[in-house]
Amino acid sequence: MPTRSGESFASPPPASTGQEMFPIEKTYFSSIEQVFVQELLLEISEKREGRRRLQGALGGRWLRGAPGGQRLRGAR
Repeated sequence: MPTRSGESFASPPPASTGQEMFPIEKTYFSSIEQVFVQELLLEISEKREGRRRLQGALGGRWLRGAPGGQRLRGAR
């Protein structure tokens, strides 16, 4: 059966529901991509944790829509 043009060798089988993509260890990623993704997830979780601490320090006056908390600094 010929593969569709433009289809990457790393793409999941056509019958995939998307559930096969988790956890990271069971993916089609190469080991380098795997390390990159794990570091990215760690970085994201650290940022979330930092945001939670910041929210606590501000007494809950956290602007939910502020991108990266940059608007927070100039906010009154």
